[in-house]
Amino acid sequence: MSIDPISVAIMRTKRTIPIDVLNQAFMPKRYDPTRKERFYDNLEPGVIDHLIKKVIVDGRVAIDVNLISGTELYLPLGWAHREFIDPWNIIYRFDYKATGGRNITAAHEVLYGLTQGVQIGTYGAFDTRASQFLHVSRDILNAAGGTTPVGTAYVQIVAPNTILVNDINQVVGPGVLRCQLSHEPNFNNIPSHYYHAFGELIVLATKSFVYNTLVIDLDEGMLRAGQQIGRFREEVDKLADAETMYMEYLTTKWQKIANMADSERFRKILKITLGGKPKF
Repeated sequence: MSIDPISVAIMRTKRTIPIDVLNQAFMPKRYDPTRKERFYDNLEPGVIDHLIKKVIVDGRVAIDVNLISGTELYLPLGWAHREFIDPWNIIYRFDYKATGGRNITAAHEVLYGLTQGVQIGTYGAFDTRASQFLHVSRDILNAAGGTTPVGTAYVQIVAPNTILVNDINQVVGPGVLRCQLSHEPNFNNIPSHYYHAFGELIVLATKSFVYNTLVIDLDEGMLRAGQQIGRFREEVDKLADAETMYMEYLTTKWQKIANMADSERFRKILKITLGGKPKF
């Protein structure tokens, strides 16, 4: 079994929720008049894993997590396609090659006066060496110039991977966009020591889905061999608070974990907390 965030999360989910409850929620029993008993839609190995990933991870958690967290980094504006609207407004369109196949979920600011004169490889923003090179080059130019780089926070996302800069500075050369990108589709950008924290999101989201899917059917009477399944109902009733727990975990604990998992953002937080000046 591969060790990745989603696989670890699904493994935790199957250990936390009884498999019969998962089967009934994701592959409900149906009546077939040619048989004497009801049967599950599909019991092939791996089906539950696939359905949890499709319904829970891709269908909900990925959306929620990308709304409040991601990866902060700098995208050189030279990588974008430019469209001048007027002397003070310009649109930058980044293709998915520039963002590594991910979406820009937040645009913080545009900084000018950052060098792009030295080639660092094609779309090297995801290369640690390239990022360090940009930082060092910027610091050298800043020290030589004796002034603070010009920038603007009048930046907004107007379309997928497209930003509008309202306060464009025509004097200095092109700079970089400080932004937040969505997580890698399989969340492989999350460090391994945070896999279990991410897995807790999947477990809670699955519990919420199971409860909302089965609670009405149980009121109508879950029958097996002509008798109500009391134990089955007890297991489902335990999940009544799962939605509240999921939202609390997502908006409180996960936000803190996401900040620590993002090295660039955590570095800024530490410098601000310890009284140092963050390097933008």
